[in-house]
Amino acid sequence: MKIEPKELKESTLVAVVTLLNGAVPELTAESLVEALKQFGAEEANKPKSDRLITRKEAARLLSVSMPTFWRMEKNGAIQTVSLPTGGRRVREHQIVKILEGRV
Repeated sequence: MKIEPKELKESTLVAVVTLLNGAVPELTAESLVEALKQFGAEEANKPKSDRLITRKEAARLLSVSMPTFWRMEKNGAIQTVSLPTGGRRVREHQIVKILEGRV
């Protein structure tokens, strides 16, 4: 769910700033809105590749063995796409997310 900073109510901003005040004493409602805008712009500029890669290539990118990759797949840590030919592929952006620690 994407929330635009302009959609945030003043009371919500005050509550968030109050909750974060102990960790970030210099935080203001204005600086929070600016940070949210900047974060949104950075996320919008990231490439979102839907390119499919082989499981072997995904394992290599993750620096794991094929048995480890298969366990990750079996445990649901990685989702694969079934091809009509019976093969399986992985969406490249999923591997990027794992490497960036966003999973």
